[in-house]
Amino acid sequence: MAEQREAIGVLTQVGIDVSDLGRAEAFYSALLGVKRVAAHAQYLNFEPLSGGLTVYLQKVPDKKTSKTRVHLDVVVKDMEGALAQMEGLGG
Repeated sequence: MAEQREAIGVLTQVGIDVSDLGRAEAFYSALLGVKRVAAHAQYLNFEPLSGGLTVYLQKVPDKKTSKTRVHLDVVVKDMEGALAQMEGLGG
């Protein structure tokens, strides 16, 4: 078992680079059950998740050429239903 260490920092936000803010907003809003609280220039912020963590999107000009740089581990009750919903949203 790994030694328990004091955290250097606290994870408060997850930023995700995207090329299409509207499409990404629809996807992550449905996935996480959150609404947009602010949008400015290339940024879009969602309301905090339970527990306080927030997710924001940042529009970037470059197209994705390899694996996504950030991923979220999400627990669902119905895997097949969740997969169908996410695929319907472009996931």
